[in-house]
Amino acid sequence: MVAVKTMRAMTPKPLELCTLEDQTSIKNLNEYQQLKSRDATRLSIEEISHLAELHELNKKGELHSFISYTNPLWFYLIYGLIVSIYTMLGGFHAAVITDSIQGVLIIIFSMLLIPLGLGKIGGFSGLHASVPDFMFMLFGSAILNDYTWYTILAMILANLVSIIAVATGMQTADSATNEMSTRIGMIGGMFTKRLIMLLWALAGLVAIGIYAGKLHDSDLIWGYMTQDLLFPGAIGLMLVGILAANMSSLAASSVSYSALFINNIYKPINSNTPIQRQIIIRLLKIVKTFDY
Repeated sequence: MVAVKTMRAMTPKPLELCTLEDQTSIKNLNEYQQLKSRDATRLSIEEISHLAELHELNKKGELHSFISYTNPLWFYLIYGLIVSIYTMLGGFHAAVITDSIQGVLIIIFSMLLIPLGLGKIGGFSGLHASVPDFMFMLFGSAILNDYTWYTILAMILANLVSIIAVATGMQTADSATNEMSTRIGMIGGMFTKRLIMLLWALAGLVAIGIYAGKLHDSDLIWGYMTQDLLFPGAIGLMLVGILAANMSSLAASSVSYSALFINNIYKPINSNTPIQRQIIIRLLKIVKTFDY
């Protein structure tokens, strides 16, 4: 979903090419944002009624800040088809190749937008001038910052556990050639990702400085920054990097889940060894229990 939103933001349709319905949707969103930003006590009865109507339309997803050439339905179908084809044809080998490529791309593109964005808003001094001070606080109060010290501590502990304790963690670690490769790949890779997340946070602050109050959907920010800050060739590479990052995750998950299904369900059911017969009998007993 985030991939299609990013691609939609990177492929906007000019207003003059939009249908009358699309232009009305954009116009209504602008009116909705203007009415929301005003003091509610100073709105007339007609404006309050119109705001309520626009609010309902916004909840239904009928208000848009722009119209894109990208059709979400076709995107999902083609996207899923591509991942399915190369995963079924290449299996684990294909997943490894795409993971290696996207790893390099995501590191490069995570850093690329930051200097360009800082240059647009006047460097770090311009960033501090355009972004509220409390957003730079790592630890803050419950009023000024959602992330207090105990919230961050809880997130750190949760992340230390989830680095390994995820659905694909054990089979991914077990696929390494030796224990040292597992240590470097799992621990080194996971902590490198956490460092990259700091770059994403900085890019988010830069985006707030550039687009504060202009975007209604935060998922569109990366696409907008790419469209505004990069030249055409780099925009294409950024799009490739974003799609490859998500595709590689889907491919790796597909291989892992299919292996789990084959080894834990398909093989026991389609085998006549004593141990597997016992598993089948136990499964049948569980099914009968649910029937009762």
